[in-house]
Amino acid sequence: MNGICFLFPGQGSQKVGMGQDLALNFKKTKDVFETASEIFNFNLLKKCTEASQEELNNPKISNAAIVATSIAAFEIVKENGIFPEFLAGHSLGQYSSLYAAEVLSLEETFKIVKLRVEAFENTKQEKECGMCAIINAPLEEIEKACKNASSYVVCANHNTPTQTVISGELSAIKEVCEKLQQIAKRCVILNVPHAFHSELMLNAALVFKKSIETFNFKKPKTKIFSNITAKIIEKTENFKELLVKHITSPVLFKQTLQNLNQENVSTFLELGQGTTLSSFVNKTLENKNVLNVSNKESLTKTLNFFSRVSNNE
Repeated sequence: MNGICFLFPGQGSQKVGMGQDLALNFKKTKDVFETASEIFNFNLLKKCTEASQEELNNPKISNAAIVATSIAAFEIVKENGIFPEFLAGHSLGQYSSLYAAEVLSLEETFKIVKLRVEAFENTKQEKECGMCAIINAPLEEIEKACKNASSYVVCANHNTPTQTVISGELSAIKEVCEKLQQIAKRCVILNVPHAFHSELMLNAALVFKKSIETFNFKKPKTKIFSNITAKIIEKTENFKELLVKHITSPVLFKQTLQNLNQENVSTFLELGQGTTLSSFVNKTLENKNVLNVSNKESLTKTLNFFSRVSNNE
């Protein structure tokens, strides 16, 4: 079946119990979590099932859990004969897509994700920073409010035509929300410790750049869309540069979906915890098959869908 894109979620999708159902029912999932545990130096599956939501929100735990759950789901659908034509991840999900395309091995994927988290942890912020999702406000009004704020804030995630995430100093974020209160449906401060995808993360990007110098990125076996260009990554040598820029550049997810539509993608399969990216597809594109795999129940529904399609071909 052609016209399939696998989607991989990013930070914020973590939830207590994530990955547990897959690990109990599929050996491949358990192997993925064990590899992550060895590299991050804690029992990841135990953290996912026994930690509080507050502990799970710790960047090292949440990043490891999100990527492990996505990769586990990917391995299971691959074992069931479902293969994509395209791959796309949202922010952290970009790393899951690199694994799925065989650009990085399983061990390399978790190692580079750990280095990324450590680069963030070692970045000192002089002022309180964060991110905020703005719902149902025109992009030009959001950009204008950011430009006129008294301190640094920018558009960081272009998720759907009706959702844009801003990133920057918390005082500036609050200013933008006040200016847009008569226009936006709502503004939601996100539970993140940094101003991701903004120039405030430049020091982290420089640390990360140095830490990944020895990684060998292989030629992708499946076409990957870049978060920061919304285009297919054409050259293997671009991976390091794009991942470094990824830290300080906006996520063009809405534009990525629109470009995937131009590639005649008809089916989107979100792999990992939650259905956030599925909702982004439904809010951006029309008449698409949108599925997800995060547990055994959603896997069964997905396999049934592909079985029906195959029988009708």
